[in-house]
Amino acid sequence: MRPIVLMRLFDGIQVSAAMRARLNVTAERLGRDPQRSLPQSLGGAGYKGLMRALSNPEVRQAEMLDAVYQTTVERIEPGHEVLCIEDTTDLVFGGARGRKSLPRLEANATGFRAHIALCVRADAGHGVLGVLDLEQIVRGDDCKSDQSANQRYNDPRKESLRWQRTVERTEGRVAGRAALIHVRDREGDDYAQLSAMAHEGSRFVQRMRQPRLLAEAPEHAPSARKIDDAMQGLEGVFEREVSLSPRAQGKLDPRPAGTRKLHPARRSRRARLRFSACTLDARRPDNAPKDLPPALRLNVVRVEEIDVPEGADPVEWYLLTSEPIRTVEQVLRVVDIYRARWLIEEFNKGLQTGCQYEKLQMETAERLWSMLAFYCPIVTNLLALRGLAHRDPTTLASEVLAQDEIDVLCADRPRLCSKPMTTQAALLAIAALGGHFTHNGPPGWLVLLRGMVSLRERTQGWRLAREQPARAPP
Repeated sequence: MRPIVLMRLFDGIQVSAAMRARLNVTAERLGRDPQRSLPQSLGGAGYKGLMRALSNPEVRQAEMLDAVYQTTVERIEPGHEVLCIEDTTDLVFGGARGRKSLPRLEANATGFRAHIALCVRADAGHGVLGVLDLEQIVRGDDCKSDQSANQRYNDPRKESLRWQRTVERTEGRVAGRAALIHVRDREGDDYAQLSAMAHEGSRFVQRMRQPRLLAEAPEHAPSARKIDDAMQGLEGVFEREVSLSPRAQGKLDPRPAGTRKLHPARRSRRARLRFSACTLDARRPDNAPKDLPPALRLNVVRVEEIDVPEGADPVEWYLLTSEPIRTVEQVLRVVDIYRARWLIEEFNKGLQTGCQYEKLQMETAERLWSMLAFYCPIVTNLLALRGLAHRDPTTLASEVLAQDEIDVLCADRPRLCSKPMTTQAALLAIAALGGHFTHNGPPGWLVLLRGMVSLRERTQGWRLAREQPARAPP
C-alpha cells in the first residue's frame, strides 16, 4: 500500500488555488520532520502563512478534516470488510498548570479529549488505512455530580454518546463501498447503543464493561443470572499463547501504579489464553429507556488467561459481538479482531510522543483541533510501515517507500542490495538512522521518526545530486 501523498492531501477542498497550495505545502513540510516546532518545520514565512490560513473563514475546519476522511475511504478496497477501531484519548497542553485559554480537562490540566476512529484492514495483516472520524470532546464547567444514576444514563449531553455518533458518521462515509466492523473497548459498552447497532445491522466486537443480567438463563447454566456466570461453566474451545504488550500508567490518573482496577499498568509477558463462546440474551437495564427491546441476543466470547504468573493481573475479556461464533475459526477471528485494538493505542502514541502534538504552542482549542488534519495522515504513514513490517515482514519495501528512498538505504547499507528489500529490513535500516540498536528491541516512535527525518533529508540530497548536470572540467 502506497503512503498517503501529503503534498496532495487537500486537493479536493473548496478554497482558492493559492490557499490549497499553502495547505498542501504545509502538510508536506510537516511530514518531513513532525517532531520539530512549527516555525522550525515551516520557516518564518510558512508559519505565518499557516496562521493566516487557519484564521481565514475560507478555510473551513470541517472541510480539512473531511479531506482526511475521504483519503481513508479511497484507500479502502471496494467490497472488502474493514475494522473501524474506536478509542478516546486525552490531549493535554501546557503541562500540569495548563493554559488559561484552553478548557479544563482534569484537575489543573487543560485540553480536550479526542474520539478517534481508525480504519484498518480486516485481514490478518491489519494494514492501517487512515482516520475515518474525529470528534472533539470539550468539557464545560457545569457540575453533574448531583445527578442520580438514572439521570446520568438518560442525559442527552453525556459524553458516552460520542460512540453512537461515530458509528453513524463512519457508516455513512463508507456506505456502499465496504462493510465496517466496529471494534470498541469497555468504555463504549452501552445497552442502548448495542441495540441501535443491532437494529441498523451494524457489525461490532464490543468488550463488556461490567456483568450484564440475563433475560433468560441458558440450558447449560440454568441458575445463571449474569453473562459472566453463564460463561464460567463452558468448556474452552481452544487455547493459544500470545504476547501481551506493556501498559503504562495513565498520564491523568493520580492513583499509584498497581491500584487501578481498569487498565492496570503491566509489563510485557507471554500469556496462555483459553477461549469459549455461546449465544445469550442480555436483559435491558432497569435505568434504560423503556422503548428499548426488553432483551438483546448477543454472541459472547470469553477470553481467560490460565497459568497466570504470581503477582500479575490475569487477562479476562468478555466480547459481545454480532459476528458468528459457530466454529473454532470464527471464535478465533473475533478474538483477533479485538486484539487489533493495539493499533489505535500505537496511533495515539505516534500523535502524542512521535509528532509531539501536545507541545504545539497554539492557544485555542479550535486551532489545535485543525492541526490534526495535518498530523493524522503523517502518523498513518508511519504506522502503516510499522504494522506491515510487524505483521508481514516479507512484504517488499516498495509497497510503502519510494524507489529513491530505497536507493538511499541501500547506499547507506550496501548489504541490503543483495536481494529485494523487505519492509522489516527497511524499518530496521530507518531506525538505525535514528540511532536505534537492534538489541534494544523494536524501535519506538521517537527513534523511528528521527530515522525518517534523516532518510528524507538524505533522499532530498540524493535527488538534487542526480538532477544536477555534470560540470565540465576546468
